[in-house]
Amino acid sequence: SPQAPKDAIRGTVEALGEELDLSQVFCVTGTGASPPACRHRLRSVLCYFKHHYSVFAHNEETGQWLLFDDEDVQLVGQWADVARAMVNKRLQPSLLFYERAA
Repeated sequence: SPQAPKDAIRGTVEALGEELDLSQVFCVTGTGASPPACRHRLRSVLCYFKHHYSVFAHNEETGQWLLFDDEDVQLVGQWADVARAMVNKRLQPSLLFYERAA
């Protein structure tokens, strides 16, 4: 939707996290099968609002999140700041990129 309701965005954002353990999402079948830990870290989030896209990306060197919006780049801060910005600006998280944790 070009402009999703704030409550819908809030619900989606609250379900997101900086870490994802795929062993908690997918099950392994078979005798004695137990899923290995398969943790991933969120690295970027592509967001949509009113026919426009922007990206939040995590900077590994600083540990901070940045917002890329056309030619503008802004320091956002920690994940909680990103989540708050998505809700307040009604940015719909549409595509998430995770990287496998070591």
